[in-house]
Order: sequence, then C-alpha cells, then structure tokens
Amino acid sequence: MAAPRGSPPTGGLSFAKVVAASLVLIDVVTDVHLPTFTNHGKPTVFFSKEEMEASLKPFLYSVVAKTAYGRPAFPEIHSHLTSRCDIKEPFVISAMDNLHLLLRFKCQDDYLKVLLREFIYVQGKLFMFFKWTPLFKPSEEPTIVPVWVEFLELPINLYHKKLLASIAGPQTGRVHPPPDGENVLTPSVRAT
Repeated sequence: MAAPRGSPPTGGLSFAKVVAASLVLIDVVTDVHLPTFTNHGKPTVFFSKEEMEASLKPFLYSVVAKTAYGRPAFPEIHSHLTSRCDIKEPFVISAMDNLHLLLRFKCQDDYLKVLLREFIYVQGKLFMFFKWTPLFKPSEEPTIVPVWVEFLELPINLYHKKLLASIAGPQTGRVHPPPDGENVLTPSVRAT
C-alpha cells in the first residue's frame, strides 16, 4: 500500500529533514571565552585568528542576493536557480532581511555559477548577486564586486588561470576565465 499523499516515503527522509540537516553549520572547535572588560567597562570577547578563520569556513562559498523589488517563495527561488544556473549540489537559502538573501553553496563551481551571473530575474523579480564577506552590512552597498577585464591581443598561450592572475596584478582577488568552449580568440576575464 502506498504512503498517504503528503507524507514522507517509507524508510526515506522527508524534505523537511533534508533541509534541516543542510542548515546545520560545522562546529567551530573552540573554548568558551569569558568576557573581559575594556577600559570603558563594557564586556568584550576576543577570538584568535584561527577561531575566526574556522567560523568563516561554512560561508566560504556564500553569495548575497539583493532583492530590492520583492521576491517569490524560497522553493521557487531554489528551483529557478538550480535550473537556470545548472546548480549540481544542494544549497541553502536564508533571509538576512527583507531585501537580502544569503545563498550558501557546498562547492566552488556552484558558487561561481551564481556569483558570475551578476543578476537574474526570478518570476519577474530582479536578483543581484555579490560576494558575501564578514563585513557585509545590509544598509550599505557591497565593496567587493566582480569586474570584467579584457586583455586585447593577449597571446593564447598566456590564457591560463595562474598566468592571467599574474597579468591582472595583485589588486584582483581571483581570476575566472570563461568556461572551456567559449571563444578564446577574444578572451575576457572576470576578477573578483
């Protein structure tokens, strides 16, 4: 006999359990720090550089989506991004406030597929994407944005990721050449 409509399959995980499991953040291995006091008498907690780096790991492949003109329901957003951006791994959508969503990806490929799109329309609503940083403030515009750089007449033999990073210079964070199969005779590179 089949399970009643709307109930999880026998022996399988329900959608709610899968989503709940994906929301769990990786544990940060640290001791509980007792607050210390500054010279102004306000309690302060200090963390080591290693503790801060560990706390950022779950957000390594996170993108902020700004939705200034409203947004559809999360399942529609998830479905649309999965199909339009060819997302392979499960990802998490969280509301940061009324205008911003945090998209947490498990792999760099999926992260870059969304980040490099810059914007997309989901059910007629504009979504603009930018890289999440720990200094992100919803009330301010992002300070890190992707930029297209074109190297006119660049010899094809220099069209390798590490060589392009050297040519672009240290002011660019990461260099992302177009995926294989795109026209390499007119190369352009995206730097974030």
